[in-house]
Amino acid sequence: MFFINPSLHPDTYEFYYIVKGQIEFQDDIYNPYDYFDAKRASENYGLKALEDTVILFISSKYRRI
Repeated sequence: MFFINPSLHPDTYEFYYIVKGQIEFQDDIYNPYDYFDAKRASENYGLKALEDTVILFISSKYRRI
């Protein structure tokens, strides 16, 4: 089990890509090549890995130059 929390910075983008395995979230199953983001997360979410799982996680914060 792991958790996704809302970002403390509103301009942060968090992206999750499932490389291997399966994840269950709110009765939905996510498989390899599925992806989701946490941009609109307003509360903590618990996700359950159903087998050995590898996730690519990318986080970036918008910054003006």
